[in-house]
Amino acid sequence: MVRKGQIKDVVHVFVIKANIGGYPYDELKWNRIQFKRTLGDCAVDGRLPEKNLVTPQQAAMEAVKWLERLERGEISSVTRRDLNVELTAVEIKQRVIKYGDFTKLNRRINSEASDSTHDRMTRDPREWEEYHRQYREARKIWNTIPYEKIINRIKKLSTRLQIGDFGCGEAKVAEAIGKDRVYSFDHVAINDNVTACDMKSVPLPNDSLDVAVFSLSLMGKNWPDYIKEAKRCLATNGYLLIAETTKSLSGSGRLSSLRDVIKDYGFEIYEDEQLGDFTFIEAREL
Repeated sequence: MVRKGQIKDVVHVFVIKANIGGYPYDELKWNRIQFKRTLGDCAVDGRLPEKNLVTPQQAAMEAVKWLERLERGEISSVTRRDLNVELTAVEIKQRVIKYGDFTKLNRRINSEASDSTHDRMTRDPREWEEYHRQYREARKIWNTIPYEKIINRIKKLSTRLQIGDFGCGEAKVAEAIGKDRVYSFDHVAINDNVTACDMKSVPLPNDSLDVAVFSLSLMGKNWPDYIKEAKRCLATNGYLLIAETTKSLSGSGRLSSLRDVIKDYGFEIYEDEQLGDFTFIEAREL
């Protein structure tokens, strides 16, 4: 460590590590700082980040898997449609007959594994479009809009944090926060800033996110896999922000074990708040 005007050959730097009520806050922050290197470090000094890079072996394996998918013809193309386009009454009726109302659509998605949903919606993106058309109609009468509350929470955090929006839908978080900071994922991509994928396996390296968002998106029988994937993607002390219907979290609800799953995957719940029909949970990665 050399500074202008420095006289002594050795400078001692003391790092004070305190804790808050037994929580090793400074220890976790220091561990993160040791791995935190920037693009500037890489460009000027050639110092690569250690914790956010895959190994050459992992990269080679993923490349082989990609080539195998190409050879099997597993290439999908999605024609993106603006959800703001008004459908005719006839088109709406035809879609409801084919896909069902909002309740039926939710029931179908929640009763199957996410890979089944992803395969079906990749083949027929109109189901995804119809789901989100009905979702947009439903929230017109809601007193609380979950993604709006989550956006307000994110805006209170550091502007340097990287965010992953799992099951982003219309990508409202990226629209409000900025696409340069938000990685948006869903079964179908509404625009070029969204990655179409199964949320149990998103194309991000380990420890690459500071915030993971699930706004009414813990859907499918294998929803715990999403929490597991968020854990993999989040850096130490990262935020997990969840909004779900209070009914689904009740004793007999579909997500009744959510809080236990969150803790089992190494998160600590900091906030657990009910607003109207929705419950908002904020947890931190340990």
